[in-house]
Amino acid sequence: MKKSSSYYLEYVASHRLPHSKLAANFVGLILKSKFNALGASERISGGNELADFFCTKLDSQSNVPYKGVVETKSNLTSTVLVDILNALGLDVSKFERRLKFIDSNLVNPRNHVAHGEDIEMTVEEYLQLHDDVINLIETYRTEIENASVLRRFARSST
Repeated sequence: MKKSSSYYLEYVASHRLPHSKLAANFVGLILKSKFNALGASERISGGNELADFFCTKLDSQSNVPYKGVVETKSNLTSTVLVDILNALGLDVSKFERRLKFIDSNLVNPRNHVAHGEDIEMTVEEYLQLHDDVINLIETYRTEIENASVLRRFARSST
């Protein structure tokens, strides 16, 4: 997921659309990147760069960040997944029914195992879990493919 998300961001970045033609979530990623850079700066005038962006750079060619942007926080909880989906402009509704499943059937058992606890599971339970995970992965892949083909990264002209 992390790698496919990064590839999608790289694909969007390769279009070098003007900021004003990008979907708002990608402008948000650019602003977050600029904001993070400003946070590292102790210059009083650092905010001037952000203000300049708003005042003069909206029609300039974008530079969507794609390296190190998608962070799963070592444990992809439903909250992290929703944040990534929103950041990439993907359809969250495709995953809403599975969010509780992610936390209760994937994240929590993983945490128990990571802390040395045993988890018992029948073969049937494992096979169902496997099928559910594969379905989630395929749904994510389909969302990225659709967003790419349908150019959901571009601001709608309406």
